[in-house]
Amino acid sequence: MFKVERFVLVLALAVAVSAQWEGGFEGGYG
Repeated sequence: MFKVERFVLVLALAVAVSAQWEGGFEGGYG
């Protein structure tokens, strides 16, 4: 259970960070 919860938490964080990075790159390059 703990491993699954930790995996989901890390996955959600990675998705949020990647989304912000992609948004920043798209905004910078137009």
